[in-house]
Amino acid sequence: MELKYLSFIVIFSLLAASASAATFGGRKALAPSPAAAADLGFTHLDIKDPKVIQLANFAIDEFNKAQSTNIAFSSLSEAIQIGKNFELAIAAVDNKDSNEYFFNVSVDKGVKKVTSFVKGG
Repeated sequence: MELKYLSFIVIFSLLAASASAATFGGRKALAPSPAAAADLGFTHLDIKDPKVIQLANFAIDEFNKAQSTNIAFSSLSEAIQIGKNFELAIAAVDNKDSNEYFFNVSVDKGVKKVTSFVKGG
């Protein structure tokens, strides 16, 4: 198993241990309460916050540069902060096809860097 999948697997494992239901990318997933999430070391972010959307667009731009593609941001379905790292689940459009992408973005002293990305299925 590749390391780039590890952080999402850990998060999904933590979410599966919770008792409250929420939607994630159109699928049902279990999500802890904000207090429980903080105890587990991560924070759910407001996906409508302009700063979070800006970070998602940064991730898409970096993906396009690295992959020589031209996908366009459509929506953000999940955003989680773990310390200086941000896990983002983003719907993006490429040639009228919508796909989900998972990004890990590190922000340290104002410097942003995409550390991993995975195209969902």
